[in-house]
Amino acid sequence: MRKIKCIFLVAVGSFLWASCNSKTADKATEVSKVTTEVSANKTEISEEDYKEGKWLEQLPEKKPLTLGQLEASVPKSLNGMPLIKVVDDSKNGRAGIKAVYSNTDNPSKEAIHINFFITDGAGEEGYKHLKSTFNMLKFPIHTNDGVKISKIEDWNNKRLATNQRLVKDKWISHTEFIQNQRFHLKIEGQNLKAEQLSEALNTISQLSFPE
Repeated sequence: MRKIKCIFLVAVGSFLWASCNSKTADKATEVSKVTTEVSANKTEISEEDYKEGKWLEQLPEKKPLTLGQLEASVPKSLNGMPLIKVVDDSKNGRAGIKAVYSNTDNPSKEAIHINFFITDGAGEEGYKHLKSTFNMLKFPIHTNDGVKISKIEDWNNKRLATNQRLVKDKWISHTEFIQNQRFHLKIEGQNLKAEQLSEALNTISQLSFPE
């Protein structure tokens, strides 16, 4: 009888140990999924760590991408308009490019076109620029009088800034955010309302960049 009781206690203990380990493993997996997601091009961090901005401290040690590498990430079209040119937009030691999209070869201020800016936050000067952008995006705002729009809001796990104004009967709008905790992406629409940039915004938010 005592032998059977011992066997029963051992079996119960083994079951409880296995159950506990299983729950611990499941919990660890769940936490890992929430806080860290590694893909081919980026590492997603927890929302709390992102808001604290600690990830910015790694940027000065990183090497900025070359203009060729940045240009390779530019989409061939935005909002149905083809890419017509890419120019060097590097300033004060930070790497950046400007891509222009239009249905005309040399768009004037009156023509509908989109300017797409990429600024690399790597390196000392890139870090300063991205830190400034990060601080600008920190606090949500929302003003909209039907013509002028200025807002900063959460969007697809990012903080998105959108602005729109009417200048001499011409709409000027832009929207910007930080991609992959490194790149400042901005699209500027000439003769386009902010809502008309949504397609372009979805396109650039899916771009991949080399590390």
